[in-house]
Amino acid sequence: MTERLFYTNPKIYEWETEITDVFQYNDFYYVTLKETAFYPGGGGQPADLGWIDSYKVVDCIKRDNEVYHVLKEKPEEKMVHCKIDQYRRIDHTQHHSGQHLLSAVCLNLFDVNTISFHLSHETATVDLDVSSLTQEQLHQIEQTVNEHIIANHKVNVFYINRDDAVHYNIRKIPKDIDRLRIVQIENVEYTMLVPVPMSNLQVKLDC
Repeated sequence: MTERLFYTNPKIYEWETEITDVFQYNDFYYVTLKETAFYPGGGGQPADLGWIDSYKVVDCIKRDNEVYHVLKEKPEEKMVHCKIDQYRRIDHTQHHSGQHLLSAVCLNLFDVNTISFHLSHETATVDLDVSSLTQEQLHQIEQTVNEHIIANHKVNVFYINRDDAVHYNIRKIPKDIDRLRIVQIENVEYTMLVPVPMSNLQVKLDC
């Protein structure tokens, strides 16, 4: 199984690794790597793009708990140099962090839940479980979000067992998952993400 560097060190944008498998499907080649920092997309955040050697990665997907890098050409070498489109990654992670902050503020101020989040190169939308918000409510949400951004809260990433989740203010826990990865914006919220191998990480919130 591919080691997921995007969980253990999300600021890796270039690395050397080994191709573990390649197969063709239709007009594309699906490549697995020993280690990858290419994020395959999920939680509303699009997949990373970039290059494996000189071959452009046009998509990155997760199937059956494996990460597949989609290329138009078949790589020739076993050992390869990988590079992520850094601007695209940072743009997406900033929007994603901002969404979690915005959703937490909407819930804390007005008990309004987020239904879904959609992010693309052109737009970012957050769908809320409410028919409408007043201009005064929107102003209060904007002001509170900006106050949290200025405060530059620390973001903690840590791991817990499913049985320990009752001790955290987590709104939704998926079924059949024993190990949970938690992202906490200090003084704001806990967000349950996906299960991954044990690791610890601290980064600052960028919005």
